[in-house]
Amino acid sequence: MDEESEQFIQASVERRIREKEKREHRELEKLEAQVALETAEEKNQILAKANQKAKRMIRMGSAILAISLAGSLVGVIIAWVMATQAVYKQQEAQRGARLEQAGVSALRQFEVGQIDSLLSAMHTGQELYNIVKDGRPLDEYPATGPIVTLQQIIYNIREQNQYEGHRREVESVSFSPDGEYIATASSDTTARLWRRDGTLVQEFKGHTNNVFSVSFSPDGEYLATGALDNTARLWRRDGPLVQEFKGHKSWVNSVSFSPDGQYLATASSDRKERMWRLVGNLVRELKGNN
Repeated sequence: MDEESEQFIQASVERRIREKEKREHRELEKLEAQVALETAEEKNQILAKANQKAKRMIRMGSAILAISLAGSLVGVIIAWVMATQAVYKQQEAQRGARLEQAGVSALRQFEVGQIDSLLSAMHTGQELYNIVKDGRPLDEYPATGPIVTLQQIIYNIREQNQYEGHRREVESVSFSPDGEYIATASSDTTARLWRRDGTLVQEFKGHTNNVFSVSFSPDGEYLATGALDNTARLWRRDGPLVQEFKGHKSWVNSVSFSPDGQYLATASSDRKERMWRLVGNLVRELKGNN
């Protein structure tokens, strides 16, 4: 074999070797690409599963947080209600202690003045009633002393004076603000003013039918009366008629002064209440009560 033939054969072998290496290299690249793809897919699957798990955890966490917040809110509300009730109970207990003391004072006062003692006991009893009028049992009252005091005073009180003079039933009585006078209203069409010792001071005549109500002004200088003749009247304490209030369509069964003494309120069986200035002007009318 000549040198030229050997070179040709050598070149052919080298070319085949290079072609084989290229094929093997392409196969290796293909295999690497496939492995990389499978790895990427596996990685994506892992990430997807991790994301799903994370979302489940977030949903569970949100639910737990919502429940916790709701529970916290309920807890706050319950705590606030309990705190409010505790404060109310404390205040009620303080009022009860004050009423107990007032009952004791009214009972001690009985030895000096029976009427004043009775009035004090009645006032204390009314305060207690305003607390317990929710219908609670006696063992839940904040104080019971006022009840015992009132019972003892009523049992032991003795009549001091009789106020005789009216010719028919006495419909209403009222103490003056200073407690020194008593006003009475009667079906004999009159009202009367008495001292506490039973002495008649003044008789108020003018109504034409039963007088149902009598009331002192806050300063004690005037009296108001309401009667079956559908009118109310204002009197000076020493007797003169000051003003007549007309307008109700039925009898006037209650009269009351405002705390400042500037107005008079009347209630009538015509189902209306009226407020008047003392000079006789109607200020307001309320309707609709049954």
